[in-house]
Amino acid sequence: MATNHPKVSGYVPQAVYNRLIEFKDQHGLTSVSQAVTVVLEQFFGIGRFELPGSDSGNDGRITELEQQVVRLQEQVQTLAEAFQSHQKGGSPVVQREIEDQPVKNAPRRRRRGKDDGDSLTPVG
Repeated sequence: MATNHPKVSGYVPQAVYNRLIEFKDQHGLTSVSQAVTVVLEQFFGIGRFELPGSDSGNDGRITELEQQVVRLQEQVQTLAEAFQSHQKGGSPVVQREIEDQPVKNAPRRRRRGKDDGDSLTPVG
């Protein structure tokens, strides 16, 4: 096929070639040359070719993570305010409200007895 583009030629290990063919087939590309071009464009950040489904699944995950960051920022703000309030002799009600807020994927902890002090220790 005649083209005005420069020719690039090279030898790759069989495993790389096999993966390139998989990439070509997975993305509905018509030739190995097109697959190499897309891979290089993506690598160099100059992609003209939008891979079908290249961001599939990521948009939802990114949104979920952004929402989680906002919730964590709110919890940090609440904790900072409670700490300041506690330092000034504030109400223990604020402390209970903070303790009641669930933290997703937080490690389980248990309180030590009165003789052990007030610190928290991880539960194995």
